[in-house]
Amino acid sequence: MKINLSLLLCALFIFLQGCAVDSKLVNSQQQTVTHEHRVHLPAALYTAGSSNPPLFEKKGELMLAVDYTHSGENTNYDKNKGGNQANVVDGITHQTSSSTQTYSAKGAYALTDGIGIMGNVTLGSKNEMYTPYIESWNIQKETYQNEYWAWLPVPCDAWNGVSWTQIDEFQTVNNYDKISKTITRSYRYVDTELGVGKFSHKNKWKTEIYGGLGFAQNKYTGHLDRNNQLEVYASHEASLYKVFAQPAGAYSSGWFEAGAALKASYVNFNLKSTSGSGNENLGKETGSQFFAEPSVFMRIGPRACRLSIEHKWLAAIGKSRFPVNSSFLSFGIVSILNTGHNKRI
Repeated sequence: MKINLSLLLCALFIFLQGCAVDSKLVNSQQQTVTHEHRVHLPAALYTAGSSNPPLFEKKGELMLAVDYTHSGENTNYDKNKGGNQANVVDGITHQTSSSTQTYSAKGAYALTDGIGIMGNVTLGSKNEMYTPYIESWNIQKETYQNEYWAWLPVPCDAWNGVSWTQIDEFQTVNNYDKISKTITRSYRYVDTELGVGKFSHKNKWKTEIYGGLGFAQNKYTGHLDRNNQLEVYASHEASLYKVFAQPAGAYSSGWFEAGAALKASYVNFNLKSTSGSGNENLGKETGSQFFAEPSVFMRIGPRACRLSIEHKWLAAIGKSRFPVNSSFLSFGIVSILNTGHNKRI
């Protein structure tokens, strides 16, 4: 016959009477826990817009395009965002803000059946506030050794029963303190380019290569590596001059077009910075940097009004002289219009 374990435990509980405990403090210590939450604000001194190649077919075509580009990512690994005293966090957590947004407008024109010109302007602006902080707690930790026992409820000269020992730890959080400060990250970015190139069109395939000059300027407030000092918070102003070449190719059929471009840029920069108070001049820095800017794109719709999406990657050739985002996603509208030269029959 099977015996129910629950019934046995219940019977034992009734049989054993008078449970008692003897508690003894065996260890007591005070500890200060510090949690530092840092906010890193990478600069966006060079923020490449979309490639958006014209891909003309014949003389007299005019391209007009606008798009929005997003790059970078904001991350927050703070384990105690609300600063709850009960959520004791020891060590350092990090928050990174590298998200940037730019808007571009491009125009291009086919001078002949094989030669075209193009120009574009990219603008970006952002102003955000962040709050890094340091928290500290005084913690009282106490360890007790508790001895429990119980005896039989019958008269007996000798003690009859069972006993056991258990270690219990208790933690009390006291004297919580939080020190915080407000940080501003802002940028005002403008980038212009002018270029000339050669294009060809055969059946459903299009190819082209453009080259030209560009100028960019960025007024940035935030953290930036300067003069071998890690993450100097200051006001930075950069002027960038560049020479670029951009080959591209695409397959086009009806309302669908997809292709890729490989832009290469040689950027010469002039950077100067001052401290947040404006009293300390961190000096000027000049140099040059090669960038590879491969991209893939897709356009859907009639040539007069196509929706476009493009994904571009930005990679420095060699060690980058300043921080940049590595991935750019663009959405926009591309319009190819015939101005009346060499109309199809």
